[in-house]
Amino acid sequence: MKSALHVLPIAKNQEASFITGTIESQLEGRYTLITSLGTLDAELSFGCAFIPQVNDKVCLCLDENNHAYILHILHRQQSSEKVLHAEDNLVISSAKDIQLQCRDYHVRSNRIISVCRDSIQTAQNILTKTTSIKTIFDSWEVLGRSLLQRLKSSHKQVEGLDQTKAEQVHLEAKSNLRTRSKQTSIRAKKDVRIDGERVHMG
Repeated sequence: MKSALHVLPIAKNQEASFITGTIESQLEGRYTLITSLGTLDAELSFGCAFIPQVNDKVCLCLDENNHAYILHILHRQQSSEKVLHAEDNLVISSAKDIQLQCRDYHVRSNRIISVCRDSIQTAQNILTKTTSIKTIFDSWEVLGRSLLQRLKSSHKQVEGLDQTKAEQVHLEAKSNLRTRSKQTSIRAKKDVRIDGERVHMG
């Protein structure tokens, strides 16, 4: 049963007062608290960043109209996650740097938009799981010691030049290897070898 609101002897136009209380219950954004003045109903103030839980000790503000607002959490009996609360948009702004330090960093969102001039990511291992990836860029440069690709199928379309420069190139196909072009030129400084059970020319 919801406790009745106790009207405190605070005259109108009087300055707000501050007390502490313990949250007894919570329902649809309203909180019932036990205080030294009795049982009060309160709501979160606009500046209360974290969502209180039952049995939390909080700081209350009583305005000139006897409305109670929870300002912040003073103490929590047992360790649990802290939930950052914002009914509307939440903007974090800093004139300098913003640093986050944690063991694990989890982001859950329907959409993530990142706009920056330079992006630097350093990690020992990166694992990406997705249904599809679409990348649009003017130039792409990859530097590394080795590259391994394992695909069921691969399709590539190049409008201009597709060039490969390597010390050695090895092509191996289990079934067929086909090369089609309007003109084909094979040049070697030394030997050119074509080996097979049957060789068809023309």
